[in-house]
Amino acid sequence: MYNDCNRNGLLNDRYNRCQHNSNNCQPSCNQPCQPIPVPGPMGPQGFPGPTGPTGPTGPMGIPGAIGPQGPQGFAGPVGPQGPTGPTGAPGSVGPVGPTGPTGAVGPVGATGATGATGATGATGATGPTGPTGAAGATGPQGPIGLTGLTGATGPTGPAGATGATGATGATGATGPTGPAGATGATGATGATGATGPQGPIGLTGATGATGPTGPTGPTGATGAAGPAGPAGATGATGATGATGLTGATGPTGPQGPIGLTGAAGETGPTGPTGPTGATGAVGPTGPAGATGPAAPLSAAEFTLPVPSDGNTDIDPGNPVPFSVTGTTAGTGISNAGGTITIAEPGTYLVNFALNTSDEGQLVLVVNGAEQAYTTTGNAASNTPIIGSSIITTTAANTTLSVNNPTGASGALTINQDPAADPNDTAARVTIVRLA
Repeated sequence: MYNDCNRNGLLNDRYNRCQHNSNNCQPSCNQPCQPIPVPGPMGPQGFPGPTGPTGPTGPMGIPGAIGPQGPQGFAGPVGPQGPTGPTGAPGSVGPVGPTGPTGAVGPVGATGATGATGATGATGATGPTGPTGAAGATGPQGPIGLTGLTGATGPTGPAGATGATGATGATGATGPTGPAGATGATGATGATGATGPQGPIGLTGATGATGPTGPTGPTGATGAAGPAGPAGATGATGATGATGLTGATGPTGPQGPIGLTGAAGETGPTGPTGPTGATGAVGPTGPAGATGPAAPLSAAEFTLPVPSDGNTDIDPGNPVPFSVTGTTAGTGISNAGGTITIAEPGTYLVNFALNTSDEGQLVLVVNGAEQAYTTTGNAASNTPIIGSSIITTTAANTTLSVNNPTGASGALTINQDPAADPNDTAARVTIVRLA
């Protein structure tokens, strides 16, 4: 380094001074002489610095050799029995059994009328049932397959031959001779005449009646049973039962070295839902909510003046025809001929009264349905019917009326006093919203 600096003409006084004490100075070409630090005594140990960041993960070590295989685990318990295998296929239908032999000929009937035809020979016996299908193959710990279906029954053997016809009955005996005629009076004895020639043979007498029919001959003997049909084909082998559960795992062998991380396996099926936990304690009562806004005020009164002709009747099932609107508050209640419309859902107080000359009842009708609990009546004729009820509506524009009940025995006549002012009230209904 010194020569390089000398060749470049870069030496200066500081370099010269350093040249004589090169052990304590490290000159450079373009810097002043730098003193070489002399290590001082070791100071006290400082406080531990903060932990540095974690270094990157080192490379994976080479997998170690696989450890020896652990000893054979004990055999696990026998798994539960597998489900029953499906039923084997039905065996094929066996061939038709041979025709049974002809029944023996019945004996000849006794002489007399023609014997009745012998009874048909009995039906040949049914062929025996085909053998049971072979049991399905046993699955691992599975049950024996169901028995194959029984082979079809062989057809019925033919009817036995008809018995021979009985012999014709013998001819009936000749009928008896008719009675002799009455004897004539005795004539006078004539002279003995010569012997005349022999007279002709008399006519043959009438044929006697036919004798009764002889008894029916006995029924022919039953034919012998036909031979048994061949056995049905063996049913198909049932399907193999489901595999039993895996036995318990044997004890774990010694741990081998950690292998490379394999790919993540598929997520297993979700386990069954655990039992519902016990109900927690009831939490403290929350603070009371703020008071809601007051329901809008809504009220109305409708009346019916005294009639001038005295002929206003209210038939069963009809409303009181209120016609005059009195004091109202709000715009939610209206009337049309006794059918009152309540615009807003809510709870309402309904008061009503009617002067009538009859004994009867009134009932409130909501949306066409009589409200039985609102039925009110009077105790005698010429007394008013006065009622008061609370109703709750749940839909907008609910209809309300004060009716003579549908099951009433007759009409209610609105009471008329001839001296009354035509403007006097004969009926009144008042509706006030409560909530």
